Amino acid sequence: DERMTADEKRALIGRQQKKIDEALLKRAETALGEPKVKPLETPEDYEKAADALAAEAKRRAEEAMTPEEKAEEERKKLVAEAHRSLHSTAKKIEHASQVMDVSEFRQRLGNIEEALEKNPTQSKTQLIALGEEVAEAENKAKVEAKVKAEEEKRKQKAQEDKKREERADAKAREKYKGDKTFVREALKAMPEEEVAEMLDMVPIPVKVKKGKNAEKDFD
Repeated sequence: DERMTADEKRALIGRQQKKIDEALLKRAETALGEPKVKPLETPEDYEKAADALAAEAKRRAEEAMTPEEKAEEERKKLVAEAHRSLHSTAKKIEHASQVMDVSEFRQRLGNIEEALEKNPTQSKTQLIALGEEVAEAENKAKVEAKVKAEEEKRKQKAQEDKKREERADAKAREKYKGDKTFVREALKAMPEEEVAEMLDMVPIPVKVKKGKNAEKDFD
């Protein structure tokens, strides 16, 4: 019997389809040509190749991990990130200690560090917030210190100015003492309202005539 059974027909169709697929694949390979791999020439080429191999190895290792292993790997990654935040915040606190009291910040940092391994995500968030708070407090302390320094500078200058004035007054009193001629000429040239102040500076008995443009006389 030359008639084929259903199974034989399916087998024949399968063989024919396989030949067609192989022919199409060969035609595509001929059209595209052989894949060309660029030879490694420079150190950068080798570095890129090494990075690519490392990335591929990591990908395959992750694919081979169990869910528990993946969870543990993710936890370690979060812990490492939290430790970097811990180090960064600790540096900020030490820097701020130059201008302010940081004992409270150090205590809070220690409390966060104790819980870091158990809850790295929350610890990282707390550390970032603490670092921002420290930076803000440091800036405020610097401004206050600058204002205080400027105020002290003004006070010191005022004291120095006062001392210079006192020395100048003392020198003037010493110069005027007993020099009636100098004082007489000075009083004549002075406005009426300044005479009293001048008389306070000169320890010499003086009689002053009243009235506009009146002369000032000594006893």
